[in-house]
Amino acid sequence: MLLQRSVQSVLFQSYSNLEVLVIDDASTLDYSDVFKEFEDTRIRYIRHKQNKGPAASRNTGIRLAQGAYIAFNDDDDVWDREKLEKQMHRMQASEDNVGLVFSKYKKILKDGSEKEILPANQDISHWHRLLLEYCFIGTPTVLMKKECIEKSGAFDENLPCLEDWDLWIRVSKYYSFVYIPENLVYAYESINNVNSNKANNALALEAILNKYIDEISLDKKLLSLYYWRIGVANQGILNYKKSFSLFSKSARCNFRFKTIYRIFLAILKLCTIKRHVLN
Repeated sequence: MLLQRSVQSVLFQSYSNLEVLVIDDASTLDYSDVFKEFEDTRIRYIRHKQNKGPAASRNTGIRLAQGAYIAFNDDDDVWDREKLEKQMHRMQASEDNVGLVFSKYKKILKDGSEKEILPANQDISHWHRLLLEYCFIGTPTVLMKKECIEKSGAFDENLPCLEDWDLWIRVSKYYSFVYIPENLVYAYESINNVNSNKANNALALEAILNKYIDEISLDKKLLSLYYWRIGVANQGILNYKKSFSLFSKSARCNFRFKTIYRIFLAILKLCTIKRHVLN
């Protein structure tokens, strides 16, 4: 069972001073008996009466956590045995303004192949600006101070996905981050990943743009990039009229041949759809 494998990877950490909060988001099965088999008093099993989504589930765990540090793991992800030990060492050896430690990780694809995930820009000293551009932090790789949540707020439960990216942006306003260039997590590709839902992605990208529009609009290239991404997301769900409008905005912010080419393709697709409807 995926969930058991994930929980075992946490229980078997070389750093053992921890609690494990398993949040069951109203799944079809009751796993309470499964965790009794572990016979480990560090486990607490909490079950939502109704499905609330990943952001609410993580927030439930944060509220109930008794420690000063928070780490996250999904049921299809596995931690390296020394993950917490290495992260706690780096956290405790860092300046007080460091609130979050993360690492690179390996994604295990459905065909069994592996893909290493790490920040595209290795010079990640300007955390906040880079996070406004893209999310380079995998949630299961994170160890953070609980005070970060108290300062910047919890996961936004109104976002259908990308709620982790939104939180890292907010935390980066107040805290510095430390990056460990080691694979400390193995993330197994899942068909049920909410981030793979194209409609959710389009909605979340637009919500993040609206949240940080005052900052993003100060950089026309960055604003253009957001319009471009949201346009692509809407094109993916066949909302060609909106994607065309967004591509046009992207071009006005930062004129590029690539943007114009994308607009041209969007027009062609829109015309094709109209032809099929008329026929």
